[in-house]
Amino acid sequence: MELNPRVLIADNISLEFAESLESIEFLAHPENVDVMVYYDAPAGNFESARVQKCLIDFAKRFNLRFLQGHGVGYYALHLNTDEVLVSCGYQNSLVGATGNLGFHVGEVELKKILETGVYNAEEYEMYAIQVIAGKYLKNASLSFIKEHFNDLSNKIIEFTGSDLTLQNKRDICQILSQISVCAVYRDSIEKVDAVLDLSNESSVIVEPGKITNIEPIDSYIGKKLDACFIGGCTGGSIEDLRLAASIWKGKHIPVKVRVCVAPISNEVFLQAIEEGLLEIFIDCGAQILNAGCASCRTTSKGVLGSNEVMLATSMHNEAGCCGTKDSYVYLANTEIVAKSALEGKIVRG
Repeated sequence: MELNPRVLIADNISLEFAESLESIEFLAHPENVDVMVYYDAPAGNFESARVQKCLIDFAKRFNLRFLQGHGVGYYALHLNTDEVLVSCGYQNSLVGATGNLGFHVGEVELKKILETGVYNAEEYEMYAIQVIAGKYLKNASLSFIKEHFNDLSNKIIEFTGSDLTLQNKRDICQILSQISVCAVYRDSIEKVDAVLDLSNESSVIVEPGKITNIEPIDSYIGKKLDACFIGGCTGGSIEDLRLAASIWKGKHIPVKVRVCVAPISNEVFLQAIEEGLLEIFIDCGAQILNAGCASCRTTSKGVLGSNEVMLATSMHNEAGCCGTKDSYVYLANTEIVAKSALEGKIVRG
């Protein structure tokens, strides 16, 4: 299937690829290319700084749309109806919330797309889900991908449902895309393959290593924590920040655990200021990071040392995703992370 996609180049690329952009002499459709700096912004190490400089020079040379410091870039993208996005990032499915397909491609393929303007997408099988609205979105969605792993793998997931907010759709897209090609919201679907009930309240934890290490929380109650993180694509919304603030108001995080909070975008950051949420975070002892990926996947913000353990709201838990290779990142919903931060150990939500 031959497509003429929108292309996003962000600072989550390798230094080798960033430096190779200088060799590109022609862009087939520069009007379809966006360049963004948000992954490690401001740059936390010399390599990140070099990557970002390469991106800035590339954007200047071809007079491309450029954005930095606005939070996770996908939130700032405005795609036309049915427009397809490709990038080297792992958050492409966020655009599925507005009905757009977002594909992850490798760096070699991305360079080819820049020069030709064409993306030769595979013909993927579709899998359709009816979503029943409820308050346990992350728990229910994680349990769902564990139960339906074989059904979802290597497929494009379409889902529909009433009473879903835009943030609900983004969260579902991001979670379901962890084991599929991508996920996309549809206003209606004729034939449904499965039902995802967000009223399923069983609390789960994702063990370090990979996103499919999903287990009931019971075995992890009382596990000591060195750090907690509330932010990322599935934890940095205004709804998440309000929930954390309601749990932390008038309380104080113990010295034995360090806590970082990062709004998903500048808009959310400003709204949190207006609502007085940041004041609550400061009073309780949390550290506020700039809008963006922050401690989700980083080597510079809120990182872990050897054998340290973090509980996070994000969707990355692979070895070294937020620190040394022998650190450990567990994943949970915002309520569990916020309440656990107050105790310095994993507790129920």
